Amino acid sequence: VGFGNLPTWARNNPSIFWKASDEFERSNGTPYREFETALPRELNRAQRKALLDDFIKSELGDIHAYSYAIHCPKAIDGKEQPHFHLQFSERRNDGIKRPRDQYFKRYNSKKPDKGGCKKGYGPRAGETLTAAERESELRALRQRWEDVCNKHLELAGSDVRIDMRSYKDQGLAIVPEQHYGPKIWNVVKNDPAFKDELAAKRADREKLKAIPVKAKQAELEERAAVAAVHAAIPDPLADIIEIERARDARQRAAENAALKAREDADQH
Repeated sequence: VGFGNLPTWARNNPSIFWKASDEFERSNGTPYREFETALPRELNRAQRKALLDDFIKSELGDIHAYSYAIHCPKAIDGKEQPHFHLQFSERRNDGIKRPRDQYFKRYNSKKPDKGGCKKGYGPRAGETLTAAERESELRALRQRWEDVCNKHLELAGSDVRIDMRSYKDQGLAIVPEQHYGPKIWNVVKNDPAFKDELAAKRADREKLKAIPVKAKQAELEERAAVAAVHAAIPDPLADIIEIERARDARQRAAENAALKAREDADQH
């Protein structure tokens, strides 16, 4: 677990902050936002925490109060299922010290010290967005997570990468796995037949995921072969260009020599 950017009155205790947010945030306001995101199995415990710390630093900075927990239950395949819960306040720290009852009041643009902290999260904080713009912002957020996650996978020496795009957008003919929910899951998770069926479906998906990788590898091999041919066979167009450049250089040299000869003759 971890937390950060708490005001002084929270005394480094996130529960005090969230209780105050629940009590003093206006009735139609949002006491907190939450990310619940999977972490790569390929990273160990310390590497997962480093990944989350990096994401928090880039996404929340020192502006938003936050707390998080990293969980690692066992998945149906018996392996780890690491993920994190990160909740944060949309209230923006501006350096003004406010008591807890004022912290969550409406922002006063003319006298900031008299009102609460300004609200707003993300690159377009405070703007009124259309549904299409909100979707675009969500995609941008998912892309930022993909970038930082893949950076840490690379740092860990793993070849695995995540992709925020849907299977359809990736060009994969894979049916997304069904989300069962806790009630159904608790009933079916111990059924041997269900486990076998689920394992078979996941194996089929892994085979389909490998197809674009093989196609990409074939494309890279084709490009390498073409590059090798170009390296072995001189480009006739390049030769023509070099010949024309040499001819132009000789012509300019001759013109300069003639001009200098005329100038010398005029001086004498």
